[in-house]
Amino acid sequence: MEDSNPSVGHMGIAVEGIEGINPGHLNEDSDRTHPSRKWLEPGVTVPFITPYGPQTRYFEVFHRGTKAFSWVAKPQYDWINLSQYNGHLKPDDDTKVIITVDWPRVPLSFDENVYIEVVGTRDGYEKVHMTIRNNRVPDDFTGFVESSGHLAIDAGNWVTAPYSRLPALGRPLAGSVTLPNGTDFGRADEVPFLRYPIYVFSDRDNASLELQFNMTLETDPRSRMEYDLRWDGGEIQRQRLTEDDPGNDKGLPRDWNKAVMDCVWSKRHNVGRAGRGRHLIEVRFRKPNMILEKLVLDLGDLRYTYLGPPESDHVDGGVANAMDVDVEDSLTVDLRI
Repeated sequence: MEDSNPSVGHMGIAVEGIEGINPGHLNEDSDRTHPSRKWLEPGVTVPFITPYGPQTRYFEVFHRGTKAFSWVAKPQYDWINLSQYNGHLKPDDDTKVIITVDWPRVPLSFDENVYIEVVGTRDGYEKVHMTIRNNRVPDDFTGFVESSGHLAIDAGNWVTAPYSRLPALGRPLAGSVTLPNGTDFGRADEVPFLRYPIYVFSDRDNASLELQFNMTLETDPRSRMEYDLRWDGGEIQRQRLTEDDPGNDKGLPRDWNKAVMDCVWSKRHNVGRAGRGRHLIEVRFRKPNMILEKLVLDLGDLRYTYLGPPESDHVDGGVANAMDVDVEDSLTVDLRI
């Protein structure tokens, strides 16, 4: 192993949720006396944290040279807690540091970009950035709450009549939702909507809503698979699940190859402005064979994951009824039927 560029030093920092601005390369403008700046700052910024959703974030201190060093981490505020505040690293070592927030000590309505200084004793100086928002929903609100720049709903967990849950079908553990056999689709306008009340803290123009449907195909070219989408009680928008692809000599729909690999049809819709406060997402199936798995609303900080983000907290009268999952928690799944 050779020492890294002397202007960079032995200490490296990696953060949750991003591979770096230039994955596999150094932050060229960094040096041992200044933290990452300007366009490099997102490379050391963890997803923001609120009282809702994941209650831990993390960063890693790693060694990229040949000489051992010690390090010290100093949060900007004393109510930002770390699992470890200092350590000693030998070559090829690394340390994962868990970040938590002592919410009762955070000022109400606090909404700032904060930092954690990490200083190496041999060389190296970096700042880990994160936004902390201590916002709360009204006491009378029941529904889903924005996590950190996005909101996700597993449709199989929130099924209302006349819809049916399919517990063993779909990528989420919650399964999926469909309309049962025997539904009179000749009267589709009378079918109730699936309703998802949400509360957001961001203020986002051109918010993007993604609906993830199970991999189904149209069996009757005279009866296209369709669904209705309505945002905040506005105009009902009728949408097709698939799009024709004239260039496909096998008669398969557009983007079939990608949908097959992902096992899901992803349909994205611009719902316009999502301002701070209450909103309502409504979805209705107009044809058989429609199977909805997940809804994901991008409010400005949706980071890519293959299966999408975990489901956002659902509150009942302002009280969260979802259990937080910590980094030490585990999950056992029994797939026997």
